[in-house]
Amino acid sequence: MIFVVLVLSVFSGLTFAIERFLLNPLQPDYPFVYVLGLAVFLIAVALVFWLFLVYFRSTTLTSTRLERVLQQGAYSALGLQSFAFLLLLVRGLLAIWIYFDPNGWGASHQTELALASVCAIPILFIWGRVQAAAGPQVVPVRLTTEKFPGSLKVVHLSDIHIGNSIGKKYVEQIVNLANQLQPDLIVLTGDIADGDPDGHDEELEALARLKSHKGVFYVTGNHEFYWNEAGWRAKFARIGFQVLENESQSIDLGGGSCIEVLGVSVLKPDYAKTFGQARAGDYRLLLAHHPGHEKKARPFGFDLQLSGHTHGGQFIPWSWVIGLVHRYGAGTYHLPDGVIHVNVGTGYWGPPIRLGTRSEITEIVIQGRHPVN
Repeated sequence: MIFVVLVLSVFSGLTFAIERFLLNPLQPDYPFVYVLGLAVFLIAVALVFWLFLVYFRSTTLTSTRLERVLQQGAYSALGLQSFAFLLLLVRGLLAIWIYFDPNGWGASHQTELALASVCAIPILFIWGRVQAAAGPQVVPVRLTTEKFPGSLKVVHLSDIHIGNSIGKKYVEQIVNLANQLQPDLIVLTGDIADGDPDGHDEELEALARLKSHKGVFYVTGNHEFYWNEAGWRAKFARIGFQVLENESQSIDLGGGSCIEVLGVSVLKPDYAKTFGQARAGDYRLLLAHHPGHEKKARPFGFDLQLSGHTHGGQFIPWSWVIGLVHRYGAGTYHLPDGVIHVNVGTGYWGPPIRLGTRSEITEIVIQGRHPVN
């Protein structure tokens, strides 16, 4: 409850700052823009209050049509307020400029600058919405190893967030792109679902069409736990995914070589149990939703850890500071004893926006020591 009060206090203060520093300067010359902007942001903060005080505290898994509409409105409101926060920072920099140059161009065009700042908010929102709707791009990653011959192509999906925003059409786009890559292995590192397990059969049917030569492997993320983790694990197992919950699966690559695919639980990881099942000397591919699992997994030894969770911040300004929150925020990190790749999300969560990042399908090609004869 303390967290909720803190969050709502922040959004209330942000709304006050938006009115005071972004909208109020427009009131004399652009009263319509002032009134419209104030109405939009008052509705936005009301939707955010509903999201945190009602929707997130609900104990039911199903949502009414009205609740789904309000949820999408509240998530959009979070996006608008994020961009407004960014423009408040810009206005602060402009104020410093005007302070040190009181007779310059900025000082004589303060109303125009205020109007441009307010107009930038819907422009950024629409731009981000278009990028999110465009779907994922394929991000290539190339690695090498001496632990097996030939090469292995792994397609990595993460953080699709199937739910009220992302439905069958978006999932079909993901499946088509992934299958076109003709992978040896497909892995999904959690937060694939974000809703009632019994309410998304069409999306699951689409995911079931993922094809690879050596199987599809899945670990849960925190959002499956928010809804019904056991229900989602059962659903994914039913469509043929190999669900790994603190366990390892050995995959024969031929010629006496194997790759060990290890999956840890996001909330209840058991590293000793998981790594204890893996054969020594084989290439170890660790699936862990949160990149922070690296700290406790490294002593056991892995060659490649695939994670998600961070979304790379998803959109500006958060994409600029994600590295301050997560040590491994987005992309590929080469460590002395292994590699970590953090997928920025094949879908998106919350605000239907991507700006400064693009949704991602990772195509990882691991080149072995020599070609297979």
